[in-house]
Amino acid sequence: MPLYRLKCQICREESEIFRTIATRDDVPSCECGGKRERILSPTFIQASFQEYISPATGKLISSRDQFKEDLKASGCFIQEAGVARDIERNRVSRMNEGFAPLDKTIDEAVCSLVSQGKLVS
Repeated sequence: MPLYRLKCQICREESEIFRTIATRDDVPSCECGGKRERILSPTFIQASFQEYISPATGKLISSRDQFKEDLKASGCFIQEAGVARDIERNRVSRMNEGFAPLDKTIDEAVCSLVSQGKLVS
């Protein structure tokens, strides 16, 4: 909801109110009885992004777009919730894929020994 600044036409007292855009002109009268009107004031925008020097490239990063490009260029990513779990799951999956040829060789050797009667199942 926007914040509006008001000024009394009689006593010149300034105040602030929160109103929806649709009700921004529905303002109460001043305590002195004067009519209040909206006044223009500079807006305050606080950047949610703080500049920094990239540890990967040494460049100044001053926007979200530069941040994303810097991460991409350096092969990095933001570790959000669940990323560590996904990384571990992928590690285990790759490890199992790496052992698959060995597992197949062992299974074939055991089957061969069993069929030759050299190993009892």
